[in-house]
Amino acid sequence: MQSRLPNEEPLGTSRIIRSKQSTLEAKLTTRNKLVRACQQYNI
Repeated sequence: MQSRLPNEEPLGTSRIIRSKQSTLEAKLTTRNKLVRACQQYNI
């Protein structure tokens, strides 16, 4: 089974990195929603 990441690394670390990326993306999406809401109210 080949890893889809460009840099070769064990499955465990890649899984951890993937979970960290997903949590970061979730935080960014929530922050973007908050910023959008603030922009809507600050017309």
